[in-house]
Amino acid sequence: MALDGAMLGIIKKDLNDTALGARIEKITMPYKDLICLFLNKPNFKKTLLISTNPNSARIHFTNEKFENPKVPPMLCMLLRKRLAGGRLKSVSQYGIDRVLILQFDCKNELGDDAVISVVVEMFGRLSNVIFTENGKIIDALKRVDPSENKRFILPNAVYEFPQKQDRLNLFETDTESVIERIKTQTGKTALQAISSVIDGLSPVIYREFCFKSVGDFEKPVEDINAYQFSKLFSCLEEFKNNYPDNVTPCLLRNENGVIKEFTFIEITQYGEKYSAQYFDSVHKLLQNYFSKRDNEERIKQISVSITKTVNTLISRTKRKIALREKELSATKEKEKFRVYGELIKANLHLIKSGDSYLECKNYYDTEYKTIKIPLDISLSPIKNAHKYFKDYRKLSTAAGIKEELIAKAKADLVYFESVLDCIKRTASPSDIEAIKQELVDEGFIRLKKKSLKQKPQKQNPEKYISTDGFEIFVGKNNYQNDWLTTKFAEKQDFWFHTKNIPGSHTIVVTKGRHVPDSTLTQAAVLAATHSKAQNSRLVAVDYTRIKYVKKPSGAKPGMVIYKTNKTAYVDPDFELCEKLKEK
Repeated sequence: MALDGAMLGIIKKDLNDTALGARIEKITMPYKDLICLFLNKPNFKKTLLISTNPNSARIHFTNEKFENPKVPPMLCMLLRKRLAGGRLKSVSQYGIDRVLILQFDCKNELGDDAVISVVVEMFGRLSNVIFTENGKIIDALKRVDPSENKRFILPNAVYEFPQKQDRLNLFETDTESVIERIKTQTGKTALQAISSVIDGLSPVIYREFCFKSVGDFEKPVEDINAYQFSKLFSCLEEFKNNYPDNVTPCLLRNENGVIKEFTFIEITQYGEKYSAQYFDSVHKLLQNYFSKRDNEERIKQISVSITKTVNTLISRTKRKIALREKELSATKEKEKFRVYGELIKANLHLIKSGDSYLECKNYYDTEYKTIKIPLDISLSPIKNAHKYFKDYRKLSTAAGIKEELIAKAKADLVYFESVLDCIKRTASPSDIEAIKQELVDEGFIRLKKKSLKQKPQKQNPEKYISTDGFEIFVGKNNYQNDWLTTKFAEKQDFWFHTKNIPGSHTIVVTKGRHVPDSTLTQAAVLAATHSKAQNSRLVAVDYTRIKYVKKPSGAKPGMVIYKTNKTAYVDPDFELCEKLKEK
């Protein structure tokens, strides 16, 4: 699904009706393919979002909040210099194509008047935002040289509009001429003929025209009768008469609630197969459709590297544990060497010069069996005993070291599993960066370039309000878990965590009040939902007062020990989380 030319025309009209004269108050670039223009005038204050993401190219007003980079991109700095303070003069469209031109009255470096155009091209992977003055390009979101495209999109080059296709603009051509052109499309199906003649519409609208008039998408043009052409004529006329003032922006969802289409007219071709969700503006429609998907896609993109790193650390640690456990099992012979040494010392009188073994009764054996102990003939009997004692001490020391290393590796493995769980449940790119910084601070990954020491990040855990009015906080990463448990919470507050499963620390703030069972249950549900077991049933969640939760010295972030706890068994509930979340 892509934003078509006709929907851009609706946005153009709305911008002309509501935003003309608005001043650019601020310009930000949260991502390399996203620009936000903050427009302001009396009784009007909105943010215009322009995205050139290949999978979600769009332009619309938004109330979404974005986290901006610490250092603005060079293009953003240029736009602030040239475009900030400019007032929106006009908004036009290149025919019915997916190109909008926003003109702003600005001032140049000398203080003289200048008109700068923001050309928004919505062509999938070729989407771009180009800034021009007097027909020359100032700069663009994506620079394009001749080797990549026929058009120059470079600073100081003359801007040229994309080449138009040989199709008709329905709003500039009488309907009868459109019908006559469709009739000439012999050898094509009805749907192919309609879509190849009419410009600027999305496939779902072409299909709707075909469904309402012909009924059969695959019917050859030659077989369409006069009555069906008259119905097509009526459909096109009705569409033109309603556009762009009488539109019905809607999302179409299947029976599972998955969005399949978005458009701005009533769709009947699917019957009862899809249900429609209506919006009072195309801006709200586009934000609803794209914002969550866009955020998930960005998180997925930036989390690929860190997820791969953590999975590598997990695999490496598991191999390390297996190897060290194998080495530890080899040290189990240490007791045998001690027994050998003791028996040799007790039976020195039985050993003769040149003996290669000692055969004696093993008084360490409950059955008092005879045992053969190998001897080194080059050593005296007492030195043979000392050699076995030395081997015993060596293996004892090695066993202790191996046990410590295995314990540390197992603690690391638990930590890595918790980090991986945080990554999977993260909701914003900044959360991923916080997790990455956590791994850097713990020494598990290194940055390629030396950077300035990071300032302590402001902790921003998820906040919920129980139905009884109690504040509940949920950590989004291990640093936040630590902060919530060891610094934020008071001794009488309640602490929740899934039993033996990676998850978030969850805190119920009591402020000295009695906490009803309903709030405790809701907190347990939140803890289960924000854990690795979020898709399971009857998840065990431990809870206790904060005063019984301790962080051992040297423990990894998010690792604590606790006592006097109770355990609740609850089902994760995403709907409850959304309901309780502080808006």
